[in-house]
Amino acid sequence: MRGGSCAGPCGVRRRGGPCGPERRPTGVWRELCPACDAHRPAARAFIRWHRDALGYLDALNAVDEAMGAAIPSLERLADVLRLVHSRQISRSGQAGTYSYTVHGAGCRFVCGNGAEVDMDFAADGSKAFDLWRLRRYGLSLPEPLDVTDEDLRTAVRSLQPLLTEVRPGWFQRSQLITSG
Repeated sequence: MRGGSCAGPCGVRRRGGPCGPERRPTGVWRELCPACDAHRPAARAFIRWHRDALGYLDALNAVDEAMGAAIPSLERLADVLRLVHSRQISRSGQAGTYSYTVHGAGCRFVCGNGAEVDMDFAADGSKAFDLWRLRRYGLSLPEPLDVTDEDLRTAVRSLQPLLTEVRPGWFQRSQLITSG
């Protein structure tokens, strides 16, 4: 990070100058200091949600791996729809530590710890999710997290290098990230 030292207890060099008690958070992730802002409930929730939104992306990877191991003929996760429609697999079942339920244009996975990862599949087979699905994921975590709609939108927008908004309110992992 570049900029001045934090005016708070952490002393971290930050982009954009000091953070701390005299600086109000603007809702932009890069302006929050996890060490100094952790005592403020709204900032703490936002920092945790940002981390959990990244957790959702990690969970997508884990689901891919579990389904690939359980169903070797699965070339990509979206193929689960084809396999269900052709009755090669059941609409619901178990894949490793995940239970799955195919619905409409997507699938919902629930991990052994109760964390829920739901997604729809685009025509090209890519995984897409909206704010509602991210909220459900946050609420299903072992330590549930519910944030305001604005905090959720801000957290997702702060991940724009990792996520692409494919239509209003719907996101998918950026191609740069998925191809690497």
